[in-house]
Amino acid sequence: MAKDFSVCPRCGSHTLKIVFKSPVKGAWEVYNCTTCGFTFRSSEPDYMTDPEKFDPTFKIKPEDLQKAPMMPAIPPLRKRQ
Repeated sequence: MAKDFSVCPRCGSHTLKIVFKSPVKGAWEVYNCTTCGFTFRSSEPDYMTDPEKFDPTFKIKPEDLQKAPMMPAIPPLRKRQ
């Protein structure tokens, strides 16, 4: 039975897109969630691809993404002395 990759295991959104397919037809696909950015291969174990088995410690809610802080700026390089 083929796995259903219509729901993001991390945030539960229905925004998964196939971003790459294996050169060997049907071997694996790479999925990316356009909501939370989670990326995984279809050949990963169930605990990484199945929303029911994904570790709740690492789950996020799409509505919380709006409150997430932006990436900090990279400081300027120090001058050599």
